[in-house]
Amino acid sequence: MVETSKRVQEHYSSVDLADRIIGLTGVSRDALTVAALEPFDHMHLRGSKASREMVEALAPGADWHVVDVGAGICGPARMAVAATGCQVTALDLSDDFCACATELNRLVGLQDRIAVRQGDALAMPFADATFDGAITHHAAMNISDKAALYREIARVLKPGGRFVLYDVMRGPGEEPYYPVPWATTSEISFLATPEDVRGHLAAAGFAERDWQSLRQETLDWMAAVKAAREAAAAAGDGTAPANTGSVLMGASGPEKIRNVARNLGQDRITVVMGIFEKDA
Repeated sequence: MVETSKRVQEHYSSVDLADRIIGLTGVSRDALTVAALEPFDHMHLRGSKASREMVEALAPGADWHVVDVGAGICGPARMAVAATGCQVTALDLSDDFCACATELNRLVGLQDRIAVRQGDALAMPFADATFDGAITHHAAMNISDKAALYREIARVLKPGGRFVLYDVMRGPGEEPYYPVPWATTSEISFLATPEDVRGHLAAAGFAERDWQSLRQETLDWMAAVKAAREAAAAAGDGTAPANTGSVLMGASGPEKIRNVARNLGQDRITVVMGIFEKDA
């Protein structure tokens, strides 16, 4: 398990990430805003649209304390705080992501509302029943023990606490193509089927409130993004949209994105958003 965690951290290693993102925004450090970061802030499929759906599904009050498990660089956390005034604790395994998130939160003035912690989702450094709500987005794919993950999320939630997940899961087709954004090979990719995930959540004490398969919506979104990039490139006006994914994935990015589309199109993977409540 320690070796797997090390490989996951290495996969997401990205030094000076905050500086590179800020440079691409075209905004000075002292003028940076949450809005300026939006094109770079949401590394998951369907981008900021999916983040807004997560925040709306969680529906946190201004007095809520939310944990974002596998928070990345805190894009959804910043969106949640800006939209609702809630407090967020953001947990991520990657030291580089935590450093980037901390710096971006400071620059947009949200350092007092978002606390960034480096740590393992299977052994979170929080007391029982600490949080009113929890979210996780495209994090479980790198965690092999899904049952332990959902038990740990249940542990840190208060009774009746709400949990929103947004994850890539195993489809009914053949094994996925690699590389993909979350894994260069299958060594650190641990996709579970939707049926297995629902079973683990029920066993952890969660009641299902909503479950949406978003495979087709994701394919449509990917096609629209591709078309927009191609149109901008053809126009030659330098307006092709950038995103954090390209900053992180570098030269292998296009192949990884193509493989995600192939995997979705061939039912090798799917994308799901679910809403759950911890038993009271």
